[in-house]
Amino acid sequence: MAVYLKIPAFTIGLLGLGGSRRKETRFPNERIPTARESVNTATAVTEGMRSELDASYRIAGIGMAVPGLGELHRRG
Repeated sequence: MAVYLKIPAFTIGLLGLGGSRRKETRFPNERIPTARESVNTATAVTEGMRSELDASYRIAGIGMAVPGLGELHRRG
């Protein structure tokens, strides 16, 4: 499972281990969400997909890309 935050959309995708895209869900947004909002949204979407995920897929890991965190670290 991959979570990518970017304007204009928050994207959650299910990827095969070979990189094939299995499913993608996008949520429009007007700004980059905070880290807390990002985790809350990813959790809510994953829970909403739980029955389909459990029946059709085996989740091996979750990756999340949050733009701007590297810049904050460099400025600190």
